[in-house]
Amino acid sequence: MKHTETNTVKLKEFVNLRYNNSRGGIFRLAKGRSPLVVVDVVQHEEIILIECLYLTSGAKRIHTGDKEVVPLKLGTFKPADKPEVAIGGYYNETYY
Repeated sequence: MKHTETNTVKLKEFVNLRYNNSRGGIFRLAKGRSPLVVVDVVQHEEIILIECLYLTSGAKRIHTGDKEVVPLKLGTFKPADKPEVAIGGYYNETYY
């Protein structure tokens, strides 16, 4: 599977550095396929370490804040009982 998306961002864009917590969002590594979320943030002076959780396997990995990631865009889904409601967009957007 080739990755042709070029809209990479730094991993530290998914965390709130003031409060050391996640802003929410699902992403994948620039050359990866599995979705990840931010679990914990540790920073000391200029070093930022971000603990991420793989959603499919449950494994945790620690990456630096400068790691390139790709935000995942969820598809548009229509529930069977309410066809006028569409859920989609990026990781935390809901459209009615």
